[in-house]
Amino acid sequence: MMNIGISRTSARSRTHIRRLLSLLLAAVLALAACLILPSASADDASNRQTVTTNEKTAEVSGPLTVDVAGTIHVEGRDWKNSLAGGARIAVKYDKGTVAVNGESVVTQFEARTDGTFSAELPVPTQANSDKPWLPGTKHTIHFLSGSLKEGDLPRNAVLKVSVAGQAESPAQTPSWVSATSTVNSGSPATIDVAPFTTGKDAALHLIGKGWKTADGRSGSIVSIKVNYQTPTGKIDQYAREDQVISDHLASLGKSKDPTSWVLLVPKGTATQDPEHGLYTIDQTGSFDITVKAPEELRHGKPGQYVTITAQSGRNLEGDVQRRAVTDPIPVDGEAAQPIQDISEVRCSTQAPQPTARVENQFMQRGDKLHLVGEGWCNPGGRTGAPKVAVKLDEGEISHPDTALHSNRSIWALVDPDPATGVLDAWIELPDGTTTTSVPEFPEGAHSLRLLSGSLRHGDLSMTFGGRGTLDFTVGEYRPNGMAPALGLDELTEDSRHDVRVNRDGPRITVEVPGARPGQWVRATPYAEAAPRNQWGSGWVRLDDHRSLSYDLPDDAAAGDYRLVVQNGEREDFGTLLGWGQLTIPENARGSRAEVGPAHGRGAQGTSARRSAAHAAPASGLNTGSGQTSAARAVPASPAAVREMTSLGRVRSRAPHRARVLRAPGVPVYPWVRAARHPVHRVVASLRDAEKDAHHHARPLASPSARSQALDSESDSQGTNAGREEAKVTLKILTWNNVLLALAGALLLAMVLYLTHKPHQAASQASEASATPEAEASDD
Repeated sequence: MMNIGISRTSARSRTHIRRLLSLLLAAVLALAACLILPSASADDASNRQTVTTNEKTAEVSGPLTVDVAGTIHVEGRDWKNSLAGGARIAVKYDKGTVAVNGESVVTQFEARTDGTFSAELPVPTQANSDKPWLPGTKHTIHFLSGSLKEGDLPRNAVLKVSVAGQAESPAQTPSWVSATSTVNSGSPATIDVAPFTTGKDAALHLIGKGWKTADGRSGSIVSIKVNYQTPTGKIDQYAREDQVISDHLASLGKSKDPTSWVLLVPKGTATQDPEHGLYTIDQTGSFDITVKAPEELRHGKPGQYVTITAQSGRNLEGDVQRRAVTDPIPVDGEAAQPIQDISEVRCSTQAPQPTARVENQFMQRGDKLHLVGEGWCNPGGRTGAPKVAVKLDEGEISHPDTALHSNRSIWALVDPDPATGVLDAWIELPDGTTTTSVPEFPEGAHSLRLLSGSLRHGDLSMTFGGRGTLDFTVGEYRPNGMAPALGLDELTEDSRHDVRVNRDGPRITVEVPGARPGQWVRATPYAEAAPRNQWGSGWVRLDDHRSLSYDLPDDAAAGDYRLVVQNGEREDFGTLLGWGQLTIPENARGSRAEVGPAHGRGAQGTSARRSAAHAAPASGLNTGSGQTSAARAVPASPAAVREMTSLGRVRSRAPHRARVLRAPGVPVYPWVRAARHPVHRVVASLRDAEKDAHHHARPLASPSARSQALDSESDSQGTNAGREEAKVTLKILTWNNVLLALAGALLLAMVLYLTHKPHQAASQASEASATPEAEASDD
């Protein structure tokens, strides 16, 4: 009987223990559930983010992680209308590339009168979108105002969110950033940029393909710009302090552009100068270069905003207008958030293409220039109008500072009407002193050049104007700037027109029978098809005998030249008046004139000295002899490119030897060679073009160069992945995991207890019942 009591007592104890274990298990599971379930909740402070608009006047708050099965709760503050009430706000996903229910504008709503709002946004799914958001992916939500309600300020705020869950097949994100030229710009071209690492000698590694002319026979002239964000939030471009690229463009009769960090020109038309950003591009339109980065970027911070713009079609006849802009480049392993300037205005125009004109073509000093035009609409529907840069005399006239733009040659920025594309602006001109422009802005003939596409992402890529299209005159007429370059096909025996050239030491006298006394003209020596403006007369008037005289500068290189005379009058500016033969011997300053063939032996200049009497300002707007320094590169004109004439560059000193910076896995090639004589026969030029292409051009990196770099990068990523794995391992010891492990242990204890105790009790009961029988048997 006592055993039975003990058994009952044990049974009650086991029942209490089972209940206790069950309660503990339920508590642990409930606590774990409470910790786990709200991890992606919109109410969890750790899952919230707040961003400000581009002009720092309003805010948007929302989750960092969203659930595909729920909605996205967002809130805003200070979205006020400048007139009254709240602003009207449009919402887009992933820069407008993701449509929900067929609309790229996911929703529109109006903020309260105090500028606040709250909204529930749908998550793109298979049911409502053609581009559903999948677990493990990252996206952006754009909040925009400025065009939906009168009085709204232009604002843009971007939330960057992740979708909860793990991607089914996570893709490896490429470390290089790629961009393809716009669809409506001819055959596509691409540019790839390696991630950037800051440092004293840091460099940008750029690879391009498909940058060819329309006929495919030559590479394009490609300008590459490095974009950054100023402290005020404006997008600007780094500018070069040297003038090598700008001087090369000016020698082609094009606008100077100090914000071209790299200029790629067809092989055989110029010698590479990596130290100053001048490179060559091969016939297939491909390049692979490593260029020293701007100093500010080399000392930048991780995640600093930097993008690359590549464009062609503005500086070479027969080229294709292309433009490609990359997303932000990773800086020290971190890429900045894209900055979008999205317009909601639909621009409509009847003009087939952008045009412009100067309303007041004749003005006096102090007058403002009235510029009007139409057709300046961005492509693609609701994208407004482009921001237009205005240059004076192809960029020869610059601002003395960077208050307007880092590219000082941009004289003015104008905004066409975003709804109609109509251009109507009054532009203040320099006052003629170095206080307002560099160099001084002289009286006489001038021109405007309009450019768009590089100042703002998504803008129309366009160039319009120049001499003969947007001309105007300040005060009394006189020609300014360079004369248009002529090709070999225009300098024939029939076009000499009896022009006679005489030389007496350094004194050159030119007779032009077909001109009239007092006519504006310019005499320029041509080495084959390349004008040597620095050794010409500049713009002068013919005397009563229809002749002009000037002195050769000290640095004029010996050789045989065509001295070309062109008209400077407004009506027929640049027209060929004739040419004569000019031979400059080695001792030109002490000998009489010599007679030789039109295509004689060339010789390199031996002196870099310039006579003070003949020195010209950098602008090239004077009428005296000399426009540039002999040490400056004078590449071939577009006509020379067409003639496939290889000229070399005239330099009075050895070219700069650049220290070539390279990315890992990319070989370095010798780029610099000695300067060549400036004058050659055309046949010899064609032969030398092949030599120049061999010696001057940097061979492209082997097909595996980038893959090697990427492999190296993959190793680095593998190391980083190992670190992440270590972090994940450490995260195992979290409260959630500890509680779940404890719950599992309790559950296991219950199972073992319940399966073991009944068997033991049964054994004890059998023994208790068997003992009396045994005792009775013994008795």
